[in-house]
Amino acid sequence: MIQSFKGFPESLQKQILIRVGCGAIFFLLDIVSLAVIKDINTFVIGIMVTLFCFGQAVWLFYVTGSNKYVVISGICCDISITPIKQRVKSLIVRTTAKDTESLLRVMVHGSLKRVPPGTKIDIYVSLNTPMYERDGAQQLGGYLAIDLKGGSL
Repeated sequence: MIQSFKGFPESLQKQILIRVGCGAIFFLLDIVSLAVIKDINTFVIGIMVTLFCFGQAVWLFYVTGSNKYVVISGICCDISITPIKQRVKSLIVRTTAKDTESLLRVMVHGSLKRVPPGTKIDIYVSLNTPMYERDGAQQLGGYLAIDLKGGSL
């Protein structure tokens, strides 16, 4: 199992480890809160959050291990940012498939540093992720991980 984990792409390894780490932290906090507060309701909620985090890690491990994902490679054309916090809201990525160029809009969840236009991007997507047409571009329903390829063109 560890050998197969080492064979996963680095971005997906990071996502699995983040989920396992969150689950472990919630479990430790849950044990401490049970010892200090002695409230069973708080303990049950903490266990549910822990199981959710571990469940997400197991699901991501299964998807990655059984190759039920695709890698969409492209070049960042534009980004949109939120007005108040100036965080990246979505990316517009130019991709090429079967000699046809298309635009792909990716709604970013979590924090992502500013991506300068021209940066190469790999987006890891589950096979059953929906795509929608919006404003002349395909919009991705979700993604597993995003890998920025360092330099820009």
